Amino acid sequence: MSPDWAQKAEPVPYAKMDDPQSLNLYGYVGNNPIAQIDADGHFGSKDHIAIEIATLKAMGYGAKAAERAARSDAGLDGWHNMASGVPFLHHFVETSENPQHAEQSDHSDVETAKSEANQFVESQILSAAWKAVGGEAGQALDALGKASHTVQDAVRHQYETAGQHPLGEKAATDSEKKAADAATRGVVNRFESTVRTIAKASGMTSTQTTSVIESVRNYTPSEKDPK
Repeated sequence: MSPDWAQKAEPVPYAKMDDPQSLNLYGYVGNNPIAQIDADGHFGSKDHIAIEIATLKAMGYGAKAAERAARSDAGLDGWHNMASGVPFLHHFVETSENPQHAEQSDHSDVETAKSEANQFVESQILSAAWKAVGGEAGQALDALGKASHTVQDAVRHQYETAGQHPLGEKAATDSEKKAADAATRGVVNRFESTVRTIAKASGMTSTQTTSVIESVRNYTPSEKDPK
């Protein structure tokens, strides 16, 4: 890639004054590359985790439930979920559609990317609902976290190609975080609505349906819980 020497140089805006570790811009993901993921070079997994946990807790989900969904949310930024297969590389090479990150391929368009991202979100919400009705609260939260990740990225990426939000992209603003919170709330509401629809079609009583939703909200890990 050739630099644009005509473009005015600007300081990298990733540092946060309330986070001393971030002031060292040579330190990768808070100097903790094992626990943190930063697939785009600035937007670490802790951002997805913070939004997911705060939103679910505000909606009445317990700490363990919020944490499990958050791990799944952040997990979509892992190596195996990049369009190129490798973090960073998808900024420099031609990529395919990347619906889980609300990105389009280099030869696609916004409407196609939006449609495929929506299909991914809906498939995860449906999967989460069926898992919940089937008594698999942990796996329901995993799918819920994946759906949340995509709508959060839609706020951040706006269905661009990977190259349109390069490594120099500015950090997420407060308004973007609020929009991501609202989008996540929408996913959770659709999940619970879908649970009610499936439960009703299955002949479950309203009490049983409420119990299913509460089992997800109050999820507690156990040895028998599928990972």
